[in-house]
Amino acid sequence: CAWCGIYAFGYCDLLQTVTLSNKLTAIPNNAFYDCSSLESINIPNSVTSIGYSAFYNCKKITNITISKNVTFIADSAFYGWLSKQTITLAF
Repeated sequence: CAWCGIYAFGYCDLLQTVTLSNKLTAIPNNAFYDCSSLESINIPNSVTSIGYSAFYNCKKITNITISKNVTFIADSAFYGWLSKQTITLAF
């Protein structure tokens, strides 16, 4: 399947919490696309890029912190987020 890796956890309705490895350097396009139950994710300092629609429509996440090591955030990475959701840049 050519697109399976791109939507690694896409549409996982039961996924609530994610802890990513400190060895991860990029969150790929659509990685958590439309994970409607996702509430918490820890983005490690090793991540330097966040792909297109990576957190598309993840409306239950209330706060996400992005480290200063992230040098690239693709278009629509956080598309569909609501005004009550917060993205904190840790610079």
